[in-house]
Amino acid sequence: MVAGFFFVEILNVFSHIPFLRILIPFLAGISCAVLLFENNNFTPFVFIIISIILFLFLFDKSSGISKIIFLAACDLFLFFFGAAVIQKKNVENCNTYYANAINIKERNKFLITIADLPLEKEKTLKLKAKVQGVLAGNKYKTSTGDFIVYLKKTPNQKRIKAGEQFVIEAKLLEPPSPLNPLEFNYKSYLHRNQINHICFINESEMFAAATTSGLNVLQEWGIRLKEMILQNIKTSDLSPEAVAICSALITGYDSEISREILDNFAHTGTLHVLSVSGLHTGLVFLTLSFLFSFFEIKRKWPVLKFIFIISGLWLLALITGFAPPVTRAVLMFSILGIGQLFFKNNARNSINILFFSAFLLLLLDPYLLFDVGFQLSYSAVFGIIYLHPKFTTLITTQNKALCYLMNASFTSLAATITTLPFTLLYFKQFPLWFILCNLLIVPLTFVLMILVLPVIFKLKFTIYIINKLVVFMLGFITWFNNPAIGYIDNIDFNSVDFIFLSILLLLVFQIFRSRSYRSVVSFFALLIIWQFNSVIQAYYAKSSSQFTTYHIKNKSIASIKNTMFTYINPHEKSDYNFHIRNHIISFNHAQVYTKEFNRIQMPGSEIQILGKHALPFGVNNPLNKTILITNNYQLSEKSFLNLKNVQLVVCDGSNSYTTCLQTKKLCLKYGVNCFSTFEKGAYIKEI
Repeated sequence: MVAGFFFVEILNVFSHIPFLRILIPFLAGISCAVLLFENNNFTPFVFIIISIILFLFLFDKSSGISKIIFLAACDLFLFFFGAAVIQKKNVENCNTYYANAINIKERNKFLITIADLPLEKEKTLKLKAKVQGVLAGNKYKTSTGDFIVYLKKTPNQKRIKAGEQFVIEAKLLEPPSPLNPLEFNYKSYLHRNQINHICFINESEMFAAATTSGLNVLQEWGIRLKEMILQNIKTSDLSPEAVAICSALITGYDSEISREILDNFAHTGTLHVLSVSGLHTGLVFLTLSFLFSFFEIKRKWPVLKFIFIISGLWLLALITGFAPPVTRAVLMFSILGIGQLFFKNNARNSINILFFSAFLLLLLDPYLLFDVGFQLSYSAVFGIIYLHPKFTTLITTQNKALCYLMNASFTSLAATITTLPFTLLYFKQFPLWFILCNLLIVPLTFVLMILVLPVIFKLKFTIYIINKLVVFMLGFITWFNNPAIGYIDNIDFNSVDFIFLSILLLLVFQIFRSRSYRSVVSFFALLIIWQFNSVIQAYYAKSSSQFTTYHIKNKSIASIKNTMFTYINPHEKSDYNFHIRNHIISFNHAQVYTKEFNRIQMPGSEIQILGKHALPFGVNNPLNKTILITNNYQLSEKSFLNLKNVQLVVCDGSNSYTTCLQTKKLCLKYGVNCFSTFEKGAYIKEI
């Protein structure tokens, strides 16, 4: 449906060009037929028939039944075409895919290229490996595909550069599935990026290969330029905070920014400035448009202006090593620039051109549709193009300073409105002062990008100013990072809410466009249904009570939820945010308390926790017991026999594999059920 909408908008742009009415469906039909003949997935005659339908109806798109049939044919065509493209782009369907040439359960030798800058973790280096070949016999068989390599760090770690080739010997593993309820699904995330395996190796299992780089020339140049910029920034006299922020602003390398700073930016609605994406590309676009505005003096010179601007944008993409968000934004602005040159420069055509760029990107990589950056980028730009002109007509002023403030505020508001369903779904929070913070942080970000340019060329006269500006920026956002007045956190917003809110926003757009009474009635009717659904969900969430033991490696964390409050063991913030937060939010409780507990009594049953802070062992009563083993507590046969009415023993992630195995054998011997979070994930008991 999404692809069909994009496709129809494209046809609206090009339908007035006669030869394209024939060329578009003809080429589309031939392309589909070729794809399907090659993959043998569907019957190609279906596409030939649909192409003929498109060919006929593109000549006459009159109102009534013919228009309905035409649009239905477009949607049907795009549905099958999208299926064919996905099959074609799925790396697992490629004949040269590395997994098709090896026994995945055994150790294998791979010839790989480091496809991006290494990402330094606490104990490992995370490397994206682009497979060039797999050892088959005495020679390497050409192969394709990517996987993630975690290389154990050593005191004398050799520097690894992107573009270098290595031979590694490793056993590939599937990324682990989430073991806690509503936890981030890292496996699914990698799969959407065409990565299906990971591996862990030591330095002794990795050898330099005496071959040329496996990257193309542009990728090689981009990565080398990115490395040079990062090195010059790091070796300057900038403060550690300034180094981290400037590296993120110029190259998109944000791994050195602390979690605390990231949270501060997120809570003020300005996190987007730390990721080189559409915002930075837009700022560069506006700057280049201003610098080359003199080309508009003569009628034919706007083409030269466009060439210089687009060249500057693609240079930005090169500097960032062709980071996907930047490349996506540059392509979008390039297509928008072409549209402004050859089509009427109005909001409708800009939206059509925006959808055309999205359609083109989805043709190249259909999995982008599930990328959070893609969703946020296009929804934000759509909001700016569609809503910003409507907002500016509400208030007019001749004061230039006030006009700038209003335009900037309306831009931030428009982008926030259209991205709201995505931000609530993914981040579960809403910054209250996003307009004010963006009014200052966005221009300040642009100033920092300008000031850091001399530092890249090893000139030091701007270093003092940069350090002071970074201190001011961090102090400003910290002032608004207040959960009481700065932002609303822990918003229970699921996929159903996402659908309701998205439809409501579309109805709002329809009300602005047509001012229809029917649209207003539909809006309030849907709003009432949504609120009724939310009340029912909140009732069931609050009325249930449960005990949950989460699986976190080397940690023991459990929660108790009743109809009024939620209690959770003492924990680290990083563990909570990654593994637990979404589950706690789903309880729909405002109050969450941290409290140490080791026994939970309920009518007819009891849960007893044995570990570092266990109560005296051997308490017997007629209650049915569930025993939770934590922190490698050794449950001996003697102590096990002293317990009565034990129905279940649970081992959580704080135990070693040996402890879990011994506990499991003991339970098997005495006929007691054993539950290991290593194997089954979090243990949840309704109480």
